[in-house]
Amino acid sequence: RPGHFAVLVLTTEHYHEIAQAHGETAAAQYVSQLGERLKSVAGDDDALAHFGHDDFGIVLAQAHDEAAARHQASRVQLALDVPITMGRSAFSLRASIGIALYPAHGLDAETLLRHAETAKYAAVASRRDYLVYEPSLDDARTEASRLIAELHGALYNEGLGDDYQPQLPLREGLPRRLRLLPGGAGLLERQP
Repeated sequence: RPGHFAVLVLTTEHYHEIAQAHGETAAAQYVSQLGERLKSVAGDDDALAHFGHDDFGIVLAQAHDEAAARHQASRVQLALDVPITMGRSAFSLRASIGIALYPAHGLDAETLLRHAETAKYAAVASRRDYLVYEPSLDDARTEASRLIAELHGALYNEGLGDDYQPQLPLREGLPRRLRLLPGGAGLLERQP
């Protein structure tokens, strides 16, 4: 529909912990309770989506500006404040939320979701309840992804060199040793 709206994406911290400790049935109950809490906050014109595990999205039809979107994100956090109980354990439903606004942050669903996801990952990394997308978050996410990809590429494709530096013994009669300098840090030739 024409006009302004917001897209929220969120994830919690405990799904995998619950699945490992209590099994998939308990994890499914956790997700079900999470969904019910989110339904209680969503308005009649809003759309709630479950992306998998504990990842959800909400299209907020009435969030016409950033202030309204932030207010709704705070309402979501309040709805999730009361922990749920799984057996004898209580788990927080606190979430990290990313927010993208239409049309400011994108004109199509794919772009809005990508930008909301970027804000969500930044919220997780900075341990914030929610963040609104801004282009500088792309740079941080891209840089972190690039560095991780380069490291994996170097590790799996023999891109990290290794050099050896001879170590002189402290006393005569001790064997000579070589010191490994990872990543090509040394400029000395390899010694036998």
